[in-house]
Amino acid sequence: MLRKFEVTNYKNFKDTLTIDFSAVGGYQFNSDCINNETISKMLTYGRNSTGKTNLGSAIIDITMSRFLIQRGNRNNFLNADSDCDYAT
Repeated sequence: MLRKFEVTNYKNFKDTLTIDFSAVGGYQFNSDCINNETISKMLTYGRNSTGKTNLGSAIIDITMSRFLIQRGNRNNFLNADSDCDYAT
């Protein structure tokens, strides 16, 4: 299960974005959404063009990165405004 996620230089996340899913303190969650003190289901919402879809894509792409890099698709991950040659 995903407990912490950090991404830098990925699509619209030029700066580092860190989400610690295990630090749920103070928030009220449906008990069906927490397993072993970790969020197992979550809803992301916000204004248009703020990165909701790219957050989901980052989680999927990082999970599949070994396969995508083997296929030569290295530039799909990069932020367009960045000077770096890679995303982490």
